[in-house]
Amino acid sequence: MILFGPNASTPWGSLIYNFEMQSAYNVRVMREIKQRCLQGDTFAMMPDPVVEKEYADALQKPLSEMAMSATNGCKAYYSTSKGRNTHFFPYHQAYYKWITRKVDLKNYILLEKSVGAKSPIVRRGM
Repeated sequence: MILFGPNASTPWGSLIYNFEMQSAYNVRVMREIKQRCLQGDTFAMMPDPVVEKEYADALQKPLSEMAMSATNGCKAYYSTSKGRNTHFFPYHQAYYKWITRKVDLKNYILLEKSVGAKSPIVRRGM
């Protein structure tokens, strides 16, 4: 589990509130895993790297328009040497709360192994 992951902070919001939203999301992920394992099956999940990259890439345009972007002359720890902002979330915290309100299995790779099965089934989320 990650707390304060990439592109999670808003420059105009509360860092503590961000931690609370991320903690609540992590609890939802753990509940999902626990619920599926209660029947004796094995279940695991990890972020789908394709979905993760698409999401991070989609944030870069609005981030590049912010005052603290490298394109606007701000050379700080917010951006990598190539100008990619990996620190800020470019939208309001209310939107961040909305997108972390539930676990969307489409964003994950799932590993499921039924009781008695010899090997697990690995698939992209549903």
